Amino acid sequence: MKILEYSFNGGNLHYGDEAIEIITKIFCPKEIAKYQRLEELTFIYDDILAMKLRQLANYNTNKRHDILVKLLRNRSKDIRRITFKESISQYNMCTLKKPTILGELTLVEYCGINDENLLKLIANLKYLEQLDFIDYNMKISEVLLWQIVLTCPSLKILTLSSVLMNFEYGYIYMEDALDNRSLPLTLHWDNTDANEELIRHHFNHPKLKHSFSQLKSDLFSCNMIQIHLRPLQ
Repeated sequence: MKILEYSFNGGNLHYGDEAIEIITKIFCPKEIAKYQRLEELTFIYDDILAMKLRQLANYNTNKRHDILVKLLRNRSKDIRRITFKESISQYNMCTLKKPTILGELTLVEYCGINDENLLKLIANLKYLEQLDFIDYNMKISEVLLWQIVLTCPSLKILTLSSVLMNFEYGYIYMEDALDNRSLPLTLHWDNTDANEELIRHHFNHPKLKHSFSQLKSDLFSCNMIQIHLRPLQ
């Protein structure tokens, strides 16, 4: 058997002993890899969007078959959290602005989105409460940091992991971003190039809290998108 096409809704479309054996093992990647004669493998998952899913991950994303685009078309109001790892840059801004009630956005490693588009995206997410930069390994200026906070008044937690902070002593930017906030903001720091004492001294404001703890990011695979949804009733 060289070709196997499978629909999550309709079942196997090309039957055979090997195909049935694979299906009974629920498409375990290690099991699929044993079938060396298989030259073409197709998953048809349009109907999976009607399931009562709470989490969905897509690896090695391909724009032609991308699950996020399909979810945005059918369940944009159900998307609560999205994690991008090295994958957000493949989407245009029109696509990224569609999950308007998104509560959490996580960017793992450098994502290729420039500061201007990042601020435009955040400004559109009116219900965003948590923004994470994980293993970012890029410099973020103090001006950009407070522009993010100012652009997103709903933000409660901002995580900065492996972010190289560029301290510019722009206290006025911090005041502009924090003075009129109704709720305090928590900055969660992990593996920064600046020590805790320096951060607390430099970022000192009545509406600003700091948290220092190590984050686990080993579950994130390369070129991945993970989507958390509100379950369908």
